[in-house]
Amino acid sequence: MNTTRTVIGFALSVTLLILSIYNFTLNNSLSTESWGFLLLAPLPLLIVLAPNNNDISKVKIEEEWSEDVQNIDNENIDPLDFGYDIPIL
Repeated sequence: MNTTRTVIGFALSVTLLILSIYNFTLNNSLSTESWGFLLLAPLPLLIVLAPNNNDISKVKIEEEWSEDVQNIDNENIDPLDFGYDIPIL
């Protein structure tokens, strides 16, 4: 689990948390910038905790398509014969 993705993700998350705390202590109030840093801190952790998908090339999905296609006659069909209502405009 000591990959570069893990190290960079944890470093970015900790950096965002430190920036949020620094902005909070510098201004002595909660600004939108400090909240933004605080709310963005979990995103690098999501990248760290995401599973590795290196085995994509090994997955083969094969589906058979059925060639049975029903042809529909495109004649002028009266919708009242099939129970459809005709809207009155």
